[in-house]
Amino acid sequence: MKINSANNKLAALFICLILIFTNGCVNNAAKSYEDPMVIYCMAASELSVGYYISKFLDFYPETIFEVRVFEDAREMDEVLVQELNVGIGPDVVIFNDETELDVLRMAKNGAFISLDEMIKADITFNPDDYIRPAIDAGRVEGSQYLLPLTFTIPFIMYDADSDLSFTPAPVISHSDFMESVIASIEYSKYQRDEGILYVNSIRGDIETNDLISPMLLTSQVLKLSDKNKVENFDDESFKQVVDWLKIYINECYPKSTAIIDARGVQPWVIAENIKYFYSYTPLNLIQNIWYYNSSYGYAGINNFGFSALSEIGSDNVVAMLVSYGVIRNNAHPLAYEFLRIAMDTFIYTQRSWNTYQNQNDEGASSVKISHIEMMINTRTWGPYFRRMQDQTVFNEKPLDDDLIGRIRLILSSVNKVIIPNAKLDNVFRDSFTAYFENEKSYEDCAANFIQKLNLYLSE
Repeated sequence: MKINSANNKLAALFICLILIFTNGCVNNAAKSYEDPMVIYCMAASELSVGYYISKFLDFYPETIFEVRVFEDAREMDEVLVQELNVGIGPDVVIFNDETELDVLRMAKNGAFISLDEMIKADITFNPDDYIRPAIDAGRVEGSQYLLPLTFTIPFIMYDADSDLSFTPAPVISHSDFMESVIASIEYSKYQRDEGILYVNSIRGDIETNDLISPMLLTSQVLKLSDKNKVENFDDESFKQVVDWLKIYINECYPKSTAIIDARGVQPWVIAENIKYFYSYTPLNLIQNIWYYNSSYGYAGINNFGFSALSEIGSDNVVAMLVSYGVIRNNAHPLAYEFLRIAMDTFIYTQRSWNTYQNQNDEGASSVKISHIEMMINTRTWGPYFRRMQDQTVFNEKPLDDDLIGRIRLILSSVNKVIIPNAKLDNVFRDSFTAYFENEKSYEDCAANFIQKLNLYLSE
C-alpha cells in the first residue's frame, strides 16, 4: 500500500497501518528511499503512529509505510528478537511500557543504532526543547540510542481539608505517603464505609499488582549497578516498600474494589468514598489535574489536593516513559527523520464540549516542553458544563493560577525519567506472592527476587 498524496492523508491517519504477518520482510542490505519504511508498534500506540505518519507525509510525501501492530507485547518481543538475531526486522520500533525487553542493553549490544551522528548533524534538535531527563533516559555509556515520545508522572489525589498525616504540597515523599496510608488504615477500622487507596493503572487493568512498578522504580529503592546487576540496594527502604505493598494488597485493595463495584468507578465516586487516589495512567499530568479537580469539585470537595511522590531520601521526582522509538541497523534512510517528526507532533482531538484531549498513546504527555505549554493553555478555557445521565450538571472548571503553579513545580522537580519494564512486575510477583500470603519470610522471597532479576538481566 502506497501512502503518498494529500488525498490519502485521512487514510494515513486512521487506516494506513498495514498488518504484515510474515517474517523476513526486511533484508540486511542498506535500504533506499524507494523501499517501504517498516514500523512495529503495540496496539496502544497505533493511533499515535497514524498521526506520526500523517505528519511525516507533509514533508516526505513519496514515502511508503508498512506497519505491523501487535496486540500482545510478548509476541512483539519474540518476533523482534528472532528477526534481529538474523539481521532483519523493522526500520523503526515504537516501544511502550508493555515490553519485557531490556531495550537499552539490546542497543548497547548492537541491535539498534546509535543516533549520535544524526543528532550532531540535526540543526533542528535542541535537547533543551524537551524534558531533559527524558532525553537522558535513552542514553547508554554516553551515546543516544532511543528517542522518547511520551512520559507520565505518577501522583496521588486527595481532599486537602481532610485529616492527613502530611502537609499537602505539590511534592511529598514516598515515605510520608506510605505512612499516611497506614495511619488511615488504622483509623478506618472504625469507619467501615471508607476506602483508603484506589489505583488507576497505566493500562486500566485494576489488579492488586498495579503499584509494583511505580512504587519500586519511582521510589528508587531498586537501582541497577553500572554492570546491569542488582548488586547493592537499600534493603531497609526496599523492605519498607514491600511491606507497604503487602498492606495495600491485603487491606486496601479488597475494600476499595468492593466500594467501586458497588457504587461505580466514576472519579467523583472515588473522591467521595476513598481517601487517596493513586494515578499512573498515560494521561498527561495537566489533563489529569484539570479533570480530577473538576470531578472532586462535583463531589463537593473544594480543596483539591494532588502530589507527585519524590524518591525516598530526596525531593526529586522520578517519571516514567510511556513510549519511545529506536532504529535498527541498515534502516530506511529517513528512519531518524520519522522519529524526530514523531517527537515534535502535537496530537489532540476536539471534544464535543469544546475542550481538547491529547491523544498521544492514550493521552500521555509529550516530552516536548512547548506541547506541555499548549496543553496548559487549552485547559485554561471555560468553564464548560456537561449534563450527566442523572440530569445533574458537571462543571468542568479551567485550570487557575494556583493549579498551574503546582503543576509547574512538579514538572520542575522531575530529575530522572526511567524506562518501565513489564518483566519487573512478573519477577516481583513470582518472588513475593508467598510473602504476601504469609507462606514464606521476607528474607527468602527477597533473595529469590534478586536471583531471578539478575538472571533476567544476564539473559
